[in-house]
Amino acid sequence: MRNLVSITIPVFERTEFFREALDSALRQSVSCPIIVVDNNSSHSTFKEEVVRHQDRGRNVTYAKQHENTGLFGNWNACAKLAKSEYFVVLCDDDVLEKNYIEDFVKIQRLHPQIELYATKLRWFGKGVKEANQWKFFRQGLFTGNAICEDAAKHGLCWPTNSTVYRTALIRDNPWRNPSPIRHSNADWHQIYSIAPGRICYGNPKPLYNLRVHDANAGRRNVYATLTQAEVFFVIAEELRKQGKVEFAHTAYVRSATCVLNCFLLNPTGFSQLVQRCLADGDPFVEFIHDFWGQRSRTIRSVLNYTDRVRQLALWMRVRSTRYLSRFSPGIFESLAMGDFKRDFAGYCQQRS
Repeated sequence: MRNLVSITIPVFERTEFFREALDSALRQSVSCPIIVVDNNSSHSTFKEEVVRHQDRGRNVTYAKQHENTGLFGNWNACAKLAKSEYFVVLCDDDVLEKNYIEDFVKIQRLHPQIELYATKLRWFGKGVKEANQWKFFRQGLFTGNAICEDAAKHGLCWPTNSTVYRTALIRDNPWRNPSPIRHSNADWHQIYSIAPGRICYGNPKPLYNLRVHDANAGRRNVYATLTQAEVFFVIAEELRKQGKVEFAHTAYVRSATCVLNCFLLNPTGFSQLVQRCLADGDPFVEFIHDFWGQRSRTIRSVLNYTDRVRQLALWMRVRSTRYLSRFSPGIFESLAMGDFKRDFAGYCQQRS
């Protein structure tokens, strides 16, 4: 096999799961170069483990950054160090199925024009009762425009973890944080920014195992949620350019939903984050702030109504039996916020 694909493993400090991730790369049924990229850790464990395998003649190398460049800076270093036509980023706490590379090679031979390729995910680890699989809505060969439509209809459903990238594509379009302050979900931000017009392939087999553990469980926070709002906004803007008005409207509504969820999740934290982003000149947050300011009365009324509904729901759950105990305040919250979301979508689409 020519120098087609490499497995890169970005690492920093944590060693708990590294050996398992590396072993899954070494056990591939079709061998390929493996590159461990250390984001300037304070210890030598990663290097020692790589040297141990090199002594056994395994095709694995180690590179250490001179300084910590951040999560996605280290991912960009993976792209620069890969000498192959394609590469995958294997997170140091995840595990590949043994035929992950083999399946990619077979499909790439049939479709050499592929620029982005992904398989289904399988969750495993703490708190995972079943081998849950990613709801992957697009399979086979397609253009990246399709995953934008899928995101509008179903949510963010391209599994970035299991993606094989054409190396030149990432070198030309490196990962970047949406802002110096908001850095969560930048992988989704990037994939939906570069996917339109690209040739993609979705493999329905669950060949990438994503581990759930204390360090990555429950990462729902104002930073991640606000960046997710921008991801849907990017998708909506692309669909709008393509003239797909209904899909764009749906994506704008999803963006507004994320903004509202961000506020409801942590009103104080959201307000502080917005002020920090505004001071930093964050264009997306400036856009949200302008709209938010124009609709502040609507938002206050929604929140007051939501609070009253929650109190009523709590009372009903305590006081009632069989039927009323199933009452869900979420239904009423959705009704209360529906006008705001539609208003936001209209505001976005009416711009010149």
